[in-house]
Amino acid sequence: MDFEKIYLVSANLEVASADDVKRLEEHLGVDMPVGYANYVMRLGRGTYCDYLRVHLPEQILYEYRIVQERLKQHYFWEDIDSIDKSQ
Repeated sequence: MDFEKIYLVSANLEVASADDVKRLEEHLGVDMPVGYANYVMRLGRGTYCDYLRVHLPEQILYEYRIVQERLKQHYFWEDIDSIDKSQ
């Protein structure tokens, strides 16, 4: 991605480090999408083209825990054959 063509609303960027991204991947047990690390280390938290919200690793970890608890309490995909509660 050519970061030079991205319009920044503010020069005060809240960015992540490579270690932040690595800890997130290790905690979740998955690789983040291609380009995520580069994006958050260069541009940080924000919205891209009014459609994509980019969160920093710390926010993903925090919200991940909340979503997991909500899904445990309010699982609602019983009628879908492709996924069960354990997944």
